[in-house]
Amino acid sequence: MTTDQLLAQDANKGMMEVWFCGPTGWAKLLEKELRERLQGSLLFHKEAFELR
Repeated sequence: MTTDQLLAQDANKGMMEVWFCGPTGWAKLLEKELRERLQGSLLFHKEAFELR
């Protein structure tokens, strides 16, 4: 799911909570983009792992 797709589904419009499980690089990118777009109104939880 992309940043744009998540923001399109944002029912609270301005405050978002995301639970992410996936590769570390993707988590960092997604969190960075969401924080920039939401201007800090984000709770981002992650369970990160590395693919071999």
